[in-house]
Amino acid sequence: MGDSKSPTERDVTPTHVVTSAAEVAAEPLDIARPASERAEINIEAQDVRYCESTRYQQHELEERTKALKASYGVSTVPSSLDQLVQLKEQPQFIELLAQSNFSFLQGASHPEEMIMRARKLGYAGLGICDTNGVYGIARAFQAVERPSLFDAEQLAYADHEGKPKKPFHFLSGAILTPFDASPVALMPMKKEGYSRLCHLITKAKRKSPKGEITLSLDDICEHTDELLVFPLPPWTDKTLKKLKDAFEDRIYLPVSKDLTWESVKLYQQALKIEAEYKIPAFATQRPLYHDPARKPLHDVLTCILHKTTLKKAATKLTLNRERFMKSPEQMAFLFKENPILLKRTLEIAKRVTFKLNELRYRYPQENLPKGKTATEHLRDLVEEGIRERYATKIEQWKQTPPKTYEKKKLAVFLQKVRTQVDEELKLIAELGYEDYFITLKEICVFADSRGILHQGRGSAANSVVCYALKLTNVCPIGMGLMFGRFLSKERAEPPDIDIDFEHARREEVLQHIYEKYGASRAAMVCVVVCYRSRMAIREVSKVMGLENWQADALVKFMGREGLSRLVDEHMRPLLEPSGPDEEGNLTTDAVTEEGSPAEADPRNPDTGSAFDLAKIGLTPSQFQKL
Repeated sequence: MGDSKSPTERDVTPTHVVTSAAEVAAEPLDIARPASERAEINIEAQDVRYCESTRYQQHELEERTKALKASYGVSTVPSSLDQLVQLKEQPQFIELLAQSNFSFLQGASHPEEMIMRARKLGYAGLGICDTNGVYGIARAFQAVERPSLFDAEQLAYADHEGKPKKPFHFLSGAILTPFDASPVALMPMKKEGYSRLCHLITKAKRKSPKGEITLSLDDICEHTDELLVFPLPPWTDKTLKKLKDAFEDRIYLPVSKDLTWESVKLYQQALKIEAEYKIPAFATQRPLYHDPARKPLHDVLTCILHKTTLKKAATKLTLNRERFMKSPEQMAFLFKENPILLKRTLEIAKRVTFKLNELRYRYPQENLPKGKTATEHLRDLVEEGIRERYATKIEQWKQTPPKTYEKKKLAVFLQKVRTQVDEELKLIAELGYEDYFITLKEICVFADSRGILHQGRGSAANSVVCYALKLTNVCPIGMGLMFGRFLSKERAEPPDIDIDFEHARREEVLQHIYEKYGASRAAMVCVVVCYRSRMAIREVSKVMGLENWQADALVKFMGREGLSRLVDEHMRPLLEPSGPDEEGNLTTDAVTEEGSPAEADPRNPDTGSAFDLAKIGLTPSQFQKL
């Protein structure tokens, strides 16, 4: 600190300083110049980047200002740093191209985590676009609209009714990977656009093997109504012209900066494309995880995706951890030479009005008799079922002498049935679910005609309508069950009726559904398989380069307790105090130079570890990484 000059007076004289977006586009890459001609290092600029790193991302602006003052040993902040820490108001920004872990083996954060991160950072909204699917948007939308009442972090952004305190614009979309062009992100503007996007994904997956997609750029250009398109790099003139002609003013160019030379080249190219093709660009970080600490996990997922190890992955891994959700201040600093790129994210978001709660399932109407509405037909089926289900009770009531206790008891029971039926049918008609019940009734009638056993289960047993339609076999009136557990106006969600069919003959029912309603209108429910502790250990062991027998030993020791036993048994001798030493100080169990716990003392069976890593060729550092 012997230099008496202020930071603004330091003798830092780079050969050239880029001051505008046009100069950035025209500036050749410094790495291509000879060492003697390269620009001198701008120390102040390096300090700015350092202070903009994740170490400072959680600090308040005042704390960041104090830290910068202390680092420079001055009472005033240099003008270039002032742009970073002395913002009068938080920049407005919406990340449009976030990828969650539903971009399988590509994203390393849950949709809920990305929503929470966006809210904490002060985003005006967030768009999630997973690869070749819209799997994660339902969970993200629920985290926005209906935060969990059992999560303290989510409750911080919700009122007493569980609704969000501040408006937050959630956008949904998908990144599609055509075989003849670079990836393309599509974002629906309205409900019709979402329908087209889902139709496009379904069409591409139906003619492809499991886990793959068969899609061309022409297919994408055929479904353009009410869709925004974001072509992802690398860009080609042919692709850009084709998308520009098909989408007209609904095409935007995503620009990101992840502090790699590749992103510098792409940024320069994007500015030229924007000027030449009149395609507006916008800022994005294209985050693959919400927090930079997820970078190691992302590396592991990348290795699993490419079936390789960390040592052999090489360029398959991202070069740094910059693909995370940065704060609006960080994004404003990254694009300070072209702030319009941040503002354009808000302009794009304003064009998107679609919300997932607009979707409602349209049930088949093939089973309606001519001249009758769904409400009338459902009532006819229910009345017929009531007469059949309660025929014995009705006959007993008729034969029981009047003014007797049994007569009154039967009358009260039958009146409860009638009242419950009317209330349920009224609510079903109000919510518009008549066709749903009629469709299930038709499927069960088919099963009965073939002698296929079936049984409804779950909350559907609380409905007397389901009982009358023979979807369930439990009388809810006799059992005192509550219909509200099955269907209610307040929940505003369709009923869930689970029907189990005879396993050996279930395929007959499936083929009947395909034949009656058409293959294009029937689908099997998708199940997302998540990693459990055993499979996770085996997959990560492969990534770490371990042998199969080493992974088997770890899994075998885990037993039913899972990872907790493996971690506890190895970390206990390293972390727990073993007792006072001769001087009365608490100590831990001895550890060998190789890092494995010392052998158990026969006089004290509690010392040492029940699982010796050295026996399977692992060091504690390898185990910790695992």
